[in-house]
Amino acid sequence: MSPVGAPDPYRFSTRWNMKKPKNPISRKRDAAADRQGGMCLYCGVLMCRGDTSEFAANFGLRPAQAFRLSCTAEHLVARQNGGGNTGSNIAAACWHCNQTRHRRKEAPDPVAYRNLVSRRVQAGKWHMKNVFEAGLLCLGTTHLIHPAL
Repeated sequence: MSPVGAPDPYRFSTRWNMKKPKNPISRKRDAAADRQGGMCLYCGVLMCRGDTSEFAANFGLRPAQAFRLSCTAEHLVARQNGGGNTGSNIAAACWHCNQTRHRRKEAPDPVAYRNLVSRRVQAGKWHMKNVFEAGLLCLGTTHLIHPAL
């Protein structure tokens, strides 16, 4: 599902431009990203899953902005709280959402955090303006549901 006017995201969500995952968590992250259609679990942005420079050039972003959209493994229940490295506990989230959630003193529940992020995305106050302008956000998507949520 490509946002109107955006380059084909399939190019950026397939494995052809990705290095082979080196560890089991990376493989689980990639599997989660595939299930989620390449979109962040929390904000719905198309995540960069390969070369950030190429992603940035194709969407008119700076490399640092593309890095913030990099696909990361998100532990729904943090490891420090007893969450494991199982596929049911790992979702794919952009670097910005993952870091912002875990920067808090107490990481919020994934559903509550997703609701918070959704409200900010709808108000245009989550990602930088050019991320919205590049058409990288699929607002109102329903395919981002992780089986554990």
